[in-house]
Amino acid sequence: MSEQAVRSGTPSICLSSMGEQESNGARLEALGLAKHFKIGDVLNDSAGLVSTFKNFFKDEEPFYNSDALQSAKEKVLRESIEALPALCERLRNLAQ
Repeated sequence: MSEQAVRSGTPSICLSSMGEQESNGARLEALGLAKHFKIGDVLNDSAGLVSTFKNFFKDEEPFYNSDALQSAKEKVLRESIEALPALCERLRNLAQ
């Protein structure tokens, strides 16, 4: 989920129910790329989630940092482009 969110270049609202999802969502929020909510918290009190959606669609109080989002997107795309040649080189070395 986190790589897909960054690769898309759009801010995300994450709703997690499992440990790994929670870690990914929290990391994206810490980087300024998303707003993260735990499903248990939303079930107890949905006001934060509702206000985030309202503000998002009103273009008020962005919960994301657009510069950080663009930088992260560029980094993920660069790493993706560089990954295949590096993998091929390692496989060639192993084959020898």
